[in-house]
Amino acid sequence: MRTASTFRSNDNGAKSWLLRYERHGRERWMGLGPSRLIKLSEARERARKARLLLLDGIDPIDAKRFERAAHALEAAKMITFEDAASQYYAAHERRWKNPKHRAQFLITLGPMSFQKSATLAWPRSMPAKCSAAWSR
Repeated sequence: MRTASTFRSNDNGAKSWLLRYERHGRERWMGLGPSRLIKLSEARERARKARLLLLDGIDPIDAKRFERAAHALEAAKMITFEDAASQYYAAHERRWKNPKHRAQFLITLGPMSFQKSATLAWPRSMPAKCSAAWSR
């Protein structure tokens, strides 16, 4: 296993830290970050972590891709507060006999609640957990 950290400047003037390594006879280049954001000491630390992965038999680029895919999968498992409230409402609206009470549920949450929580994500199991807690 051969590795080398390097600094590269491209034709556009962008400068970045790179780690070059060879694995199974294949040369790979891994970006460690742009030099305007990453100091030399941090680039060295990132390269060290990548080399440790290589020692463990793990390709650092593949590990990075796997980690990103895992985060994307986790994000896909999340729903917004508005979706969770809508699911709860759909599951329980029959329990409210009075149409006014049905309308009040959504009004109390209101557009302001949905706007403020638009950036929040909840586990997909949240509506079921809320239903169980509120049904006690």
